[in-house]
Amino acid sequence: MEYIPVRHAQIHKNSSTCSVYEYPTSHTHCSVAFIEINGRYPEQGWALNEVCTEMAYILNGVGTLVTPQKTITLSPQDLVLVSPGEQYYWEGTITMTISSTPAFYAEQHKIII
Repeated sequence: MEYIPVRHAQIHKNSSTCSVYEYPTSHTHCSVAFIEINGRYPEQGWALNEVCTEMAYILNGVGTLVTPQKTITLSPQDLVLVSPGEQYYWEGTITMTISSTPAFYAEQHKIII
């Protein structure tokens, strides 16, 4: 078992619209973060994970997840999977938990303008 109290969360401000509370673990096969979006993330263009699959569970708020192929309206208790290589952006006022597999690392996360 591994316990990570909130005081150990690493807080990142990815942009003026996105705050991330990343919970460090000793595992390389998965990770979890608590994310707050107020507006659009990324603010311009698309986000893309080259390696990680992200599973987002919407805790509060409403918004959209937009890909070049579709726009999904999100509400509390919705779950969405974003595959590696898939371009996307979030928009709205959303609080969510995201689990990544393998564990998220910043170098594989790209913003495409």
